[in-house]
Amino acid sequence: MDDPKLFTLDTAVHCPKCQAMFPPSEENFASYFAQGEKQRCPSCKSQLNWWAMVVDALASGFLGLQFAPIRAQATYAQVVMQPGTQASLDLGPLGVPDTARVLYVNYTPGPPVPKDAEGTLMPLEIHSNTPDRQVSAKRPLALFPMPLGGAPPDQQPVSVLIVWVDQASLGIPEAALLTAVEALHQGRYPEAIVSATAAVEVSLEPLLSDFLETFADSTSTREFLRRSNLAGQSDVLLPMVCGALGASPLPPDPAKAFRELRRLRNKAAHEGHLPDGTTRQQLAEAVASAIFAVEHIHIVGQLAVSES
Repeated sequence: MDDPKLFTLDTAVHCPKCQAMFPPSEENFASYFAQGEKQRCPSCKSQLNWWAMVVDALASGFLGLQFAPIRAQATYAQVVMQPGTQASLDLGPLGVPDTARVLYVNYTPGPPVPKDAEGTLMPLEIHSNTPDRQVSAKRPLALFPMPLGGAPPDQQPVSVLIVWVDQASLGIPEAALLTAVEALHQGRYPEAIVSATAAVEVSLEPLLSDFLETFADSTSTREFLRRSNLAGQSDVLLPMVCGALGASPLPPDPAKAFRELRRLRNKAAHEGHLPDGTTRQQLAEAVASAIFAVEHIHIVGQLAVSES
């Protein structure tokens, strides 16, 4: 990993004014929950709308940017192609673990050699007789240089971007959010909505259960939560917990979008489809609301532990 052409970074959202990079860290989410629209870019000092930045990342899908809000990693590498010769890239030495789920791969040919070549070498990914559409860190990427043009170059570098998450590090809420973001990107919109809602449900129940059990026995608490719905838990019980702990509530923008997520989830789960006319922007906001809600619940849970 000492090769300057090989490196891994946290994926990030960008300041809309100066394009400074901001990883979706717990600290940045906590700052938004505490400060709201008072946040400013440390680079250009312009006012930041953290909510809008995350929604835009989910909606854009540009070069794997949609996976930044779930803290994916981006590994950059380079291979050199020569006509008629297979080029391979082993992900393991790049730091991509065997437990990684590869979410996005991009190949970008660089300047040809010689520079005046009248053509290019286009990278084609090689597969076996039974194509496996899921890239895995357990096997090298195999590329074949397809010559295009009248006089293709003698060689050509290819920049490779691999966006991935380590599945071994994901809890159930994070795995559900990953499914939601993948489904949103691939156009499986009902699945995106149901998975995003599930991520919040499995995050919220333990927090509420632990809090309520300081006032009632565990059997009564479990029965009470079983009979309550997500709307009551998120709109009534969670603000109550935040008030008791002195925690900031979920801000208005994600809170409003989360109510829309619940509505869309009910349509998808009970009617088998989303409402006609639902836009990709609405879907991105709905999935983003689940990401914000899970982050908010996690931060409130940490405060609850510190207060106990």
